[in-house]
Amino acid sequence: MISPAFSSEEIADTLRPIEQARWLPQRAYVDASVYEQEKRSIFDNEWLAVFHHTTLPNVGDYRSMQIAGRPLLFVRDESRRIRCYINICRHRGMAIAEGAGHCEKFVCPYHCWVYDLDGRVVHTPLISGEWANGTVRLTEVRAEVLVGFIFINFSKDAPPVATKLRHLANELTAWNDADLEVMFETTYSCRYNWKLMWDNAIEAYHVMGIHRGSAEDDIPTHLAYVTAPEDAQNYTVLHMPYRENRIYKPAGAMDAIATIPNLPPWTKKEARFINVWPSIGIFGRQDFLTGYFVVPGDNIDEIQVINTIAVPKAVKKLPQYAAYKDAWTKLQDLIQQEDMRPCERIAKSYKACEEWIPGPYAASEACCWHFHHWYLKKMGVG
Repeated sequence: MISPAFSSEEIADTLRPIEQARWLPQRAYVDASVYEQEKRSIFDNEWLAVFHHTTLPNVGDYRSMQIAGRPLLFVRDESRRIRCYINICRHRGMAIAEGAGHCEKFVCPYHCWVYDLDGRVVHTPLISGEWANGTVRLTEVRAEVLVGFIFINFSKDAPPVATKLRHLANELTAWNDADLEVMFETTYSCRYNWKLMWDNAIEAYHVMGIHRGSAEDDIPTHLAYVTAPEDAQNYTVLHMPYRENRIYKPAGAMDAIATIPNLPPWTKKEARFINVWPSIGIFGRQDFLTGYFVVPGDNIDEIQVINTIAVPKAVKKLPQYAAYKDAWTKLQDLIQQEDMRPCERIAKSYKACEEWIPGPYAASEACCWHFHHWYLKKMGVG
């Protein structure tokens, strides 16, 4: 049995009703032993979203990733299913692929063992017997698709992601039914804790400060509110109603060059940021679906943030597409850069200053309060 990472005294204030609650203790963001337990209690058992499936469009397309210390290899196999393997050769543990690309077979660069797209060993130079007859395989990790996003789970006992997030899938039916394809994907390497990134990304309170020139005019902080479907067991929703006669978009850019059919009515009234713990934020507009992935690194202060927008495939053939893509790429990058700066400064404070005393939650930080309660429950102390 895993010992709790926090004492009941440390987190007593966090577990109070939001009006009296205090933020997570500083140690949650800087203590390496806490991160080791997070790997076992959270990342080994929860569904982790990693990318949009159309970044691997063709049979044989692959990409490698490192998630919470584990080397992973994703590939679209002969049946067009995306599969995930532990990226370690069954012979001596060498990574069989690096980066991303396309191949018909994987060849380990160390001793030239060959694997097919289904993960089977199909050639072992100078070694015969069971190792070479196709029964030995790469270790496979569960990989499933939900509303176009690839989710993985290291646990064999977890329910299917579609079962776990059924309500969310229903909410996103229009985007799931649309023929979407990635418009761009940008990856950022950050030197701070994964929870710190989420603390910033899922609350509206910082918009009037950090994003006052990029978002506040369209989705003002004072209009924001939070809902918690399914009692916040899996996710929360940050609602940011549009200012009158405004909509959230790049300054001076077109609203959309195509509209996804059968959208829910709320898309005309507000931006909704759906925060699915521990690894993806989803933002659906009338013209696209955004995936905002937070990928935990090898150490407590390392993450990758992957920002993706998927649009209807037909949009890419329109003459306005290049300008549309450029406008949204620049806005998404601006928002991310604006978010990273305060996270970097806060991370330095947490590491260097033990005098910080956790503060209260604003009403527009209710997503964080729900997230922290979910987190502590998963860590065995909530």
